[in-house]
Amino acid sequence: KDVKYDKNEVLPMIDKYPEVVTRLAEYKTPNGESLFKPAEINDILFNCKNTIENNPQAIYDILDNPQSRAILSDYKNKAFGLYRELYY
Repeated sequence: KDVKYDKNEVLPMIDKYPEVVTRLAEYKTPNGESLFKPAEINDILFNCKNTIENNPQAIYDILDNPQSRAILSDYKNKAFGLYRELYY
């Protein structure tokens, strides 16, 4: 899956929720690399907007769990993996 987002919707989200962007950028894969590339963070801001606005803790609960992070690390598009974990 390609990363798809609308920058006109993402830019206001970055301004409104800088702490979410910072936290997403801080998560690491089990081998110590950044879990999300910048484009994947934008994808999360766009596709998980409702969760970010209403319950960002749901995202952190997934990402704070080492087993969930390991599962996400296996996805080619980790933002899509997070979306799946949140909504399915």
